[in-house]
Amino acid sequence: MVPFEAAAEDAGMTYAAWVPLRLEGEPDRLVIVIAADLTEYDFLVVRLYAAQLKNAIRIGRLSRELVHRERLAAVGEMAAVLAHEVRNPLGVMFNVVGGLRRCLGDDPEAAHLVDILREESERLERFVGDLLDYSRPRPPTLQVVSARALVEDALSTVRASGEEAFPGRTLWTELDPGPLEARVDPELLRRALINLLVNAQQHTPEGGRIGLTARRTGSRLELSISNTGPAIAEEDRERVFQPFFTTRAQGTGLGLAVARRIVEDLRGELTLASTDPVRFEIALPIPLW
Repeated sequence: MVPFEAAAEDAGMTYAAWVPLRLEGEPDRLVIVIAADLTEYDFLVVRLYAAQLKNAIRIGRLSRELVHRERLAAVGEMAAVLAHEVRNPLGVMFNVVGGLRRCLGDDPEAAHLVDILREESERLERFVGDLLDYSRPRPPTLQVVSARALVEDALSTVRASGEEAFPGRTLWTELDPGPLEARVDPELLRRALINLLVNAQQHTPEGGRIGLTARRTGSRLELSISNTGPAIAEEDRERVFQPFFTTRAQGTGLGLAVARRIVEDLRGELTLASTDPVRFEIALPIPLW
């Protein structure tokens, strides 16, 4: 492949004009024009075109955000009522479970029933939490951070989370040795990674493998979470990101929906890159400056 500089020189293109597009105060894209000759009028046209392009991108984002917010408004109202009506009784139930454990002593059958009550109460509490996370997103606070540290933090959190650890499964990671920086909200990206890792664990049978990779590809940081196990049906490729869609009897169907919303709020993309084996990919813009 001929290097770009050599190709431009052979074609006689010796002038260039470039304009950064600043969206939300941050450089987001570059408009570059290369030609054999550029006049002051040409530079003005490039600047006007860049301004129109920036406005078109902003209008597109605002339109998508408006539709998204209208959908979330109804879910958010329901979630607020649900959280209020469910979490108070749940608090009482947790206190009762603790009291029953002390009263029942060493009776194994009774202890088993109490454990079931506690597990189901915790599952209901997680569902309410996921619903609130999805319906009431907080605005991201963007900063340049090391994705390497975030990946390691997310792995440590999941490994230490009891039932959401990886018993009987092999967890492997592959991180590029070079810089892996991105302009993100570290807490939100960490939450998205945890959701994807937990989803992978829940769909991987014992003896299976779960992988997490991070690499820099051009102007993007790519994070990949894969797992062995049952394939995803091709017709479910987009449905997996829909709220409340799940193939598990005890799933809430909100983990992947929350993860995609977070990544999109960070101006990135979350896609199902492969259905067999299953692989999800996060693509995030790398800061230009």
